[in-house]
Amino acid sequence: MKRILYILMASLFLFSSCDNEQDPIFEDSPETRLNKVLNEYKTTLTKDDGYWIAYYSGSAIFMKFNEDNTVEFQSTFNDGADDRTITYRVSSSQVPELVFESHSVFQAIYEENLTTGEYEFLFDKVADDRIDFISKTDRGANKTKLTFYKGTADDIVKAKELTDKIDVLSVFKEVVIEGNTTYKIEIALNPGGKAQVNTLVDGRIKTEFYSYDVTASGMIFQPALVFGDGVEAAEFVFDEAANTFQSTDETSVTIKVVEEPVLPLSPYAFGSKDALNNFIESGKSSRAYLNFFNAYKAQLNEDYGLTISRYYLNAISSPTEVPYIFIQTNFGNFWFEFTYEVKEDGKVYFTSTGVNNAGANAPIFEPLIQLLFNTNGHFIENSGGLSGYTNGTFSLINADDPAYKINFIDL
Repeated sequence: MKRILYILMASLFLFSSCDNEQDPIFEDSPETRLNKVLNEYKTTLTKDDGYWIAYYSGSAIFMKFNEDNTVEFQSTFNDGADDRTITYRVSSSQVPELVFESHSVFQAIYEENLTTGEYEFLFDKVADDRIDFISKTDRGANKTKLTFYKGTADDIVKAKELTDKIDVLSVFKEVVIEGNTTYKIEIALNPGGKAQVNTLVDGRIKTEFYSYDVTASGMIFQPALVFGDGVEAAEFVFDEAANTFQSTDETSVTIKVVEEPVLPLSPYAFGSKDALNNFIESGKSSRAYLNFFNAYKAQLNEDYGLTISRYYLNAISSPTEVPYIFIQTNFGNFWFEFTYEVKEDGKVYFTSTGVNNAGANAPIFEPLIQLLFNTNGHFIENSGGLSGYTNGTFSLINADDPAYKINFIDL
């Protein structure tokens, strides 16, 4: 009896042992598997010369990832001032991530615009010709996204050339769908990769904002632009001869560059208050103006050691004083008197009186002065409040060359 019991117990133990011994799902440890994935991701980044290009926050960013964990940057952001070679690593905290180990273009973009910039990214989807990333630090469902596209050395050259061309286009643009339907839609491409889209809906102007990036051949909008009865378009190719942007989507959408407003501009009572050039929200001025003004200031500093800090439109609200442009510099303050008239066409026209205190220095201020003292006046546009302040803002858009939009703070 005992012998039978022993045999039964041994059999039960044997079956129990067999039940608990399961084949492993993975042959390697979790750490080994993770390291394998990280090595594969780095190989994808560095193979075929390691060239990748990203379109981000209005800028094109070209990168060359090297085997020695360095990455070389070239970009259209800030005229390449933040381009440098730095170190990177493909690592993991909880999921695989790409880490730039010192100050990069992405960091510079983040510092300029904390609301939209990002510089820490997690790998999302990886393919030989495209890598999708999502933000590491964003909270909630709507995370910042970034895509690297497999690139060539010519991509950044073409993107820089196209950026320069787009910068000098009129700020006024209208939309035509399928060649015969023109919608009362106006698109303003503002600095920092923000597009303002105004649409006339039931007699009122509806304003929406989109992100856009200049590519080697055109533009990409995020999310896709929506027109009319749900027509969508995200990617556009620039036709320089026709001065248009043509959608590459199934729907035929054309963005035409025009010289005058497509929609009534938001009204502003010019002359009700004095004004100061908006040095706080530079993105409310156009790229053409910002490029001009920054280059002009740099040239003055190089040639004469002179630095312009701010300039004002003073006494435009006074019924008795003569209005004057007041320019603050490190060599003292200079003023130039003028008169102005807001005509029935809604534009403001400035005329120099020839009276100023600049004397022999007057010619060095001529480039700035002539932006205001033009022939065909300026369109006037209310641009809302000044962020963080109670002041309002408005823009003057040069009718001689509507690429130039100068934003002011009312005082």
